[in-house]
Amino acid sequence: MLSKQQKLENEVWNVDRCAGCGMCVAACSRGRLEFKPEMEHPIFIPKMKTVGLSVVDIDTCSFCEGMCIESCPRLREWEERELKDVISVKTTRNITSNPINEIIIDLLSTGFMNGFIDAALIMDVNRWDGTPYSKIVRSIEELYEVSGNQKVWNPILSNLYHEVIKNDFHQIAIIGPPCVAQAVRRVTESKIEGLAILRKSIGIVIGLFCSGYYETALLEDLSSHLGVSSAEIISITSSVKGEYLEIKLNTGKNVTFPLEEEQKYLRKACARCTDYVANMADISIGQTGSQVGFASLITWNTKGRSFLNNCLNLGLIEVSEDVDLKTISAACSDKQRRKRTQTFDSLLIYSLESLTDENRLAEAKNRFMGLFTQKKNEKTLKIRGGCNGCSSC
Repeated sequence: MLSKQQKLENEVWNVDRCAGCGMCVAACSRGRLEFKPEMEHPIFIPKMKTVGLSVVDIDTCSFCEGMCIESCPRLREWEERELKDVISVKTTRNITSNPINEIIIDLLSTGFMNGFIDAALIMDVNRWDGTPYSKIVRSIEELYEVSGNQKVWNPILSNLYHEVIKNDFHQIAIIGPPCVAQAVRRVTESKIEGLAILRKSIGIVIGLFCSGYYETALLEDLSSHLGVSSAEIISITSSVKGEYLEIKLNTGKNVTFPLEEEQKYLRKACARCTDYVANMADISIGQTGSQVGFASLITWNTKGRSFLNNCLNLGLIEVSEDVDLKTISAACSDKQRRKRTQTFDSLLIYSLESLTDENRLAEAKNRFMGLFTQKKNEKTLKIRGGCNGCSSC
């Protein structure tokens, strides 16, 4: 049986499946995991102790409940949910900036005003070097100081436990892409006692439509091409049709950059994600399928609808039924095609484990054959009177 460390290493980290959300770091009660922004995935930190003349590695994981693997979104297969309750929304404030960020501000403002949330964990940008970081917002006033989510990645959930304990939060809103929503769902549905503090601290999850995030090296490349410092880049978003990156500079200038030229900076694990609309969130929001100045919004449950209704009652947003569901569905389908990649991931992991377990070897062979052998057409077989092994079916 694989240890908790081996399971994360073999089934997630070593096969480029780590979502980079940082939830395993937040969930680790032993403080054994570290995740720096420049890393592809977390690492285990050895705990050493001097015993006599020897220095030994203390095994703190064997007697743990396994909160790290319990909270990892990549260790669960996620089902696609039906697209319904989709509307197009815009803020009623006289704002011409990114409609997604403005709607998020309106939703969170509603939460603060009604006492639904006492804090929000959101991605922000360092004004000095342009790098993203996770920020805790405690008031409506602080919301307007946040630049909002960018396309450059940061392990946003890594400090969640620390912030909850330090500030005694009980209803924290979390804003992030599908993998973040999945990680939070893993925690809120878990029965492990060690995750109770995190589980009870979640107020609402606002998911973002996502086709993938980029490594911080993207900032350096864009800075070089545009002839500006990374600190001058204050906003990076994808165009509505996903053809190019839209970059806003602190000078007020907006420039575009071909998306295909920056694909090399896309996080490897994003190729393993099949969820486009963050269907494990309470509310999802994105630009796809909406009119200019609007954003597409999906409410997935009662909590999400309650937040939206309160926002409408306060007159913070206006709603339009003009949503292009076909475009949203097409984006979802495009990401769903990655399921074959997940199947190969599963086979690779199973094959690696079969090297030390002979009982799994035969099953690994069967799975391999299942991927590359065409299924026989039963109708053709009936017409021909049975299979003669010609492979023409």
